[in-house]
Amino acid sequence: MNTIFVPTNRPVQQSLIQTVGITKLGVYIEASSGFGQSSDSIHWDHGIVSAEIGQLSTIPPKQRTYEAIQSYRKRKKNLPHEAFMGGFILEKIASPLSKGQLSLLNMNIDDNPSITFNYFSHPYDLQRCVDDTVITIWHYHGGCHTGKVVSRDYEVLGVERLRVIDGSTFTDSPGTNPQATVMMLGRYMGVKISRERLGRAAGV
Repeated sequence: MNTIFVPTNRPVQQSLIQTVGITKLGVYIEASSGFGQSSDSIHWDHGIVSAEIGQLSTIPPKQRTYEAIQSYRKRKKNLPHEAFMGGFILEKIASPLSKGQLSLLNMNIDDNPSITFNYFSHPYDLQRCVDDTVITIWHYHGGCHTGKVVSRDYEVLGVERLRVIDGSTFTDSPGTNPQATVMMLGRYMGVKISRERLGRAAGV
């Protein structure tokens, strides 16, 4: 993902991603706004996920360390107020060819699996994504493949009366947040199950 920060001289309404443009090149264009930050909160979970991404995205990825964030926190008091208003234009590459690996560590459902991302392991991804301001962004998917873990009706193989409908069943994750896709898939399967039950009850 690459981002462009657009400052404003007045507060704007907070808005997460509502509209997504999908280009013929497989690039997703999104916009968000209203991420004014008056506090010193820093989100480190996904690298640098906050309004401050607009400032730190000018730092090459390998230099985006915890120390760099702490240094920015000290310096940001000298930045103009406009730096903490406005919004972002985001560009995300869809359908990367690089693949990671996921494996269970044990049979305890409370323990996380072992995950290897393998960013840019495919030469084509490396070719189209090389940029000093590129940032990795992801949504987990692919750990519960149809035909291997669940059936085409999302029933867990070998387990009765249990279905899984979430991002883990996706072969490919949508280039944007998968929440809407998961919700519509859940609704579709709910309607399908209800119709099948009504049909059995009616003897059809």
